[in-house]
Amino acid sequence: MGGGMGRGMGNRENMQQQRQASFGKFSAEKIAGLIEYDEDEIIKKVKVKDKNTQNKIKNFVRNYNRQVLDLKLKYYKDLTDTDRYIQQKRKEAMLQKDFELMRQTRMEAREKLSPVRKESSQIQKELHENISSLLSIKQLKRWHKYIKQKNKTKNTQNNSFNRQGRQGSHRGMGGNHGRGRNNGAF
Repeated sequence: MGGGMGRGMGNRENMQQQRQASFGKFSAEKIAGLIEYDEDEIIKKVKVKDKNTQNKIKNFVRNYNRQVLDLKLKYYKDLTDTDRYIQQKRKEAMLQKDFELMRQTRMEAREKLSPVRKESSQIQKELHENISSLLSIKQLKRWHKYIKQKNKTKNTQNNSFNRQGRQGSHRGMGGNHGRGRNNGAF
């Protein structure tokens, strides 16, 4: 008799864990597009063999990563304040089971991080153009695949806090199929 009640409690705990997971871990840096790249990983994934091209790519990536670090420092207060604010609202939303509160909070955070995202998008675009100019068609396809995978990680975080609010969020974007999140940088 008591076994059935124990399973019910376990299910309730599992549901709570799933609900917490649906809110996800928020990282203002990733939402703002402040993603650093590993130069060696890029060369490996894109399969660049030419040493001269490898060196150029490494220089572009190092420059890009320096710019990302500069943005992180420039917007440090906004990023940390946004992280704290979201964590606070996330806890409130979980306790109240209020997905609308989380949606509103997410929109406020996106608005606050808008200047950071604009600058981040610009330096990502510059990196993309610089690297693309060095690659063959085959390598370019691999580069696009790599960037898509990296941005997917960023966008997964961006969407994870409110799965319900995500529905219809890409409407009116002209068939951009999710690329609207990085302001069309790629």
